[in-house]
Amino acid sequence: MHTGHIILVSILTCCPVFSQSALRGLVDAHVHYNSDPAFLDKMAERLDPFDGTALVLTQPKDIPDVLAAIKKHPKRFVGLGSIRLDDPQAVSLVDKFHDAGFRGLGELTGPLKNYDDKSYTAIYERAEKYGMIILFHTGIVMRPNPETPTDVSVDRMRVTTLDNIARRFPKLTLIAAHLGNPDY
Repeated sequence: MHTGHIILVSILTCCPVFSQSALRGLVDAHVHYNSDPAFLDKMAERLDPFDGTALVLTQPKDIPDVLAAIKKHPKRFVGLGSIRLDDPQAVSLVDKFHDAGFRGLGELTGPLKNYDDKSYTAIYERAEKYGMIILFHTGIVMRPNPETPTDVSVDRMRVTTLDNIARRFPKLTLIAAHLGNPDY
């Protein structure tokens, strides 16, 4: 065996990163809460063996349920507040989620303008002020009922629009859900 193989064998046998323990600290950055508190208890049970954490995407009406789950399972859940960027109350909803102890916003989806449109500046400024995470839906969008007209455009949610946001708000933590599919 030459030196390269010895190093590889040593790494594979001694480093926990290549063993089962690599699964410790698993993070699921994209869990849609379905308004069923039992769902969160089951999710916590599924995360326990991996010492996992889930970012729970939460509608304003579900804040009490998710806060209760966070209190019950503090190592398992982080709350992200779901808002619509075009909602006239969006900035006050950022405040509401922050005041409730939520660490970020998401999954942002269905904007009427590109994610980096200047009209969303106040929302991003407020989230940056609070040190929030923002999870954006990027890429293709499911159409639950093709018979119902909707004003949703994949083009407005392109992952490339996050570049401008990252440059304008360097203290924000951005997550691009779905990796911009199909524009990987």
